[in-house]
Amino acid sequence: MRAIEVAVSIPAALIAGLLAAVSSVNGELLLALQIPMTTLLLVPVYVGGEFSILLLVLMFTSILVPIVEETGKAFGYILPLLGFRSRFNLSFAFLLGALSGFSFGVIENFIYANALSGLSPEKYAAIMWFRWIACLPLHMISTGVGCLCLAYILEKLGLREPNALALFMGLMPAYVIHGTYNLIVSLFPPVGF
Repeated sequence: MRAIEVAVSIPAALIAGLLAAVSSVNGELLLALQIPMTTLLLVPVYVGGEFSILLLVLMFTSILVPIVEETGKAFGYILPLLGFRSRFNLSFAFLLGALSGFSFGVIENFIYANALSGLSPEKYAAIMWFRWIACLPLHMISTGVGCLCLAYILEKLGLREPNALALFMGLMPAYVIHGTYNLIVSLFPPVGF
């Protein structure tokens, strides 16, 4: 791996995470028809509603959101890969994914900080504290693992760039990690309401 590849890939991964955060949050809000996207608020908001609405929201947060977010964040690895037409080793693929996840998580936390600013100071502080210590590492780890698996699959299949099947197979662990996390915090909110 050349120095120029490292020097360009790291900022590219950070920028891809930023863009993924902005695009996925806007897309999720549009798809949800303005349903509050704070997974920490979903169950308390919908427990009194019909079971079908709760099920729809849980499917949305556990399946669709992870696919949208993890695929977007993976471009922190995919764009440098396509740009240099060379394969990166597995640890560098993990690093690029984690950096993309980091910048995504930071921007997402700022978006949530603004969206939740109307809550009581205690609830606001508890949710934001949880987001910084749990959600940010989740984004880093899930995307890092997904990019590592994608790099491994590309290496094993002898591909220089990912096709749709390799992308889906490689990112499946990221989808599962993120979806499982979203399901758990939706059903069992870690912050009291």
